[in-house]
Amino acid sequence: MSKIGSLTLGVGVETVFNLQFLPEFIIVDSIIGGEVQAASWNVSGKELVNIAGITFIQAFTQYKQNVLATGGTIAEVFTTGEGYLPNQQFQLRMTNNNAAAVDVFAFSRRKGNGRVITGSQVVVLDGANQRFQNFLALHFAGTNVSRVDLTFKNAKTGLVWTDSYSIKELAALLALDNPTGAGTLGTLTVLDNTNLLNKTGMFIESATIFASGANVTILVEGLGTL
Repeated sequence: MSKIGSLTLGVGVETVFNLQFLPEFIIVDSIIGGEVQAASWNVSGKELVNIAGITFIQAFTQYKQNVLATGGTIAEVFTTGEGYLPNQQFQLRMTNNNAAAVDVFAFSRRKGNGRVITGSQVVVLDGANQRFQNFLALHFAGTNVSRVDLTFKNAKTGLVWTDSYSIKELAALLALDNPTGAGTLGTLTVLDNTNLLNKTGMFIESATIFASGANVTILVEGLGTL
């Protein structure tokens, strides 16, 4: 589509972009990555995404590109939804993590259907656990996660399977479908649940994360509608 502007010069400086449409992708033009330390956006005041922290930003932008956060992608690519939506009051906020003024672009490859990506962060307190459902992906540092209980469901038969998984087993689970090398995305463990989109194959019906030793921040990626 086109360049929509540049991140204001300076580490920690926030730039606000106001557009009259919702593009499918927002691209921060970088060959290194780590140019954004926080990002959020809303449509007509409805907040869809709010993410803080370079590691989580990289996981969000590079998830499903099958690359590591340190893998040297051509840009940080933020997916906003399933296509271009005209006549939308779209406000994007990004906090620069670079001393340079980095260019920002927007483009799409299809007309939208009203389905949009959501992203938020949840903290599971030390010694506690939390159950997640209806997510596309969960991203978290596995250091202080003692286990994750997963319930899988077969979209065709309706049969379910529940088991407990260690962080190493979750790495193997991700590597079955994603060539990420170590089975992580950078330093983060990822629960990939994109099969939920079309209810195909085996999808994760629920995930319960148990924190031990310290609080655990979870980036929850989901799907919403406008």
